[in-house]
Order: sequence, then C-alpha cells, then structure tokens
Amino acid sequence: MPQAHTKHFAVIDYDESAVLTFPLGLPAFEHLSRFLLIEEPSVAPLVFLQSLDEGAVCLPLLPALQVEPDYELSLSPDDLETLGFTASEQLPGENALGCFVVITAPGAGAVTANLAAPVVVNLSMRLGVQAVRFDTRYSYRQPVASTTEGLCS
Repeated sequence: MPQAHTKHFAVIDYDESAVLTFPLGLPAFEHLSRFLLIEEPSVAPLVFLQSLDEGAVCLPLLPALQVEPDYELSLSPDDLETLGFTASEQLPGENALGCFVVITAPGAGAVTANLAAPVVVNLSMRLGVQAVRFDTRYSYRQPVASTTEGLCS
C-alpha cells in the first residue's frame, strides 16, 4: 500500500483508488495534481484536501452547503470538461459530486470560507477542479457561522 509523508498527518497509508486527480492543479498550486480527501470524525464536517505531491500542502474544506445552505454551484464549460462531463450532460446528483469551500483560519481573525472558488469533485471519476467564479455573487472571505468556528481552532 502506498504511503504519503504529510506535515499534519505524519505518514498515512492510502489506496490508489482514493486519489483525487486535479488535472489543472489548484490556483497557486498548479504543479500539484494528486490529492486525498481526509476525514477526521472529531472535526466533522471539516475535511482536509491533502496533497500527495507535496506533503506540506493541506487545505481545510467544508461542504459548501454547510457554510451557505442556499449555495448555487456554477461551473464553466472548461470546469465541466475537467470534471469529465460534456457541456450538454446533466450534472449527477449530490452523491456523485462534492462541492467544498476552502477555509481560512488566521490566528487572530475570523474564520472565513472561499465561496467564490469552490473545490468541486466528481466522486465517481475521482477528478477535481477549483471552480473560480467570475461573478460577484459570493465572497472569497465569507465569515463562517459560529456553529462551525470551533472546528478550525
């Protein structure tokens, strides 16, 4: 079984079938394409997007609907293609598509979520993209409700 050396989780064993591939990387991490989604029950619903290419890179994520119950995902034709869909295909149900937002928890500031660029994963094909929106409907620094603030401390 392969192993990954990580900054926050030490050495972890993983199955290749669990690897998420981000063909374009992520903004600021375009050179990284292989990640694991790590769930720690003690901090649920928070999950971690751990890079397998660079062990120090690990992004805390929350399901978008946890932060904004009425969140509406918007994917460009390029995002759809990266996720393995054609523009004419109807997106699968929520069980096959994960939509997460990156959480920022500065030491002395409010916990915020990036609703303007969600991390979207086609769970059946194990493909991901950070879907940067070009409208101003959502904020890059949306304060996270008090019910989840303790998760990022």
